[in-house]
Amino acid sequence: MANGAVEIYKSEEPIPCKVAAGGTVTAGRVVKLSGAASYEVVTGTAASVPLGVAMHDADGNNPDANFCPVALQGVWRLVASGAIDEGALVITGASGKVATIGGGSFAHVVGRAVTASANDNDPIEVLLSVA
Repeated sequence: MANGAVEIYKSEEPIPCKVAAGGTVTAGRVVKLSGAASYEVVTGTAASVPLGVAMHDADGNNPDANFCPVALQGVWRLVASGAIDEGALVITGASGKVATIGGGSFAHVVGRAVTASANDNDPIEVLLSVA
């Protein structure tokens, strides 16, 4: 998903963020707050608390390319980390992908799968409900 996430339906304006120094984020991947500075994000890790979805690729090593708008709501085409059923609640998986909640915490829900995926790296449409 180089350069831009695929927006299916958006219901509000994104949060303007920047990528943490030394990091990169990929469009269509879940991001979390870095903890280092206000509105600074890094790629989400498995079961991490999500902030939202990166709308563009961004590079924290390049001051001219570290802006990263983050979507909080709407339907977005993301990347699955494996098989996910339509209607399943999803959380952050490895490398900012989404995974079925399984035994994960409901506090870490990214949203609900609108379409299904069968394999790792499959595209999947998700209704974001990051709270």
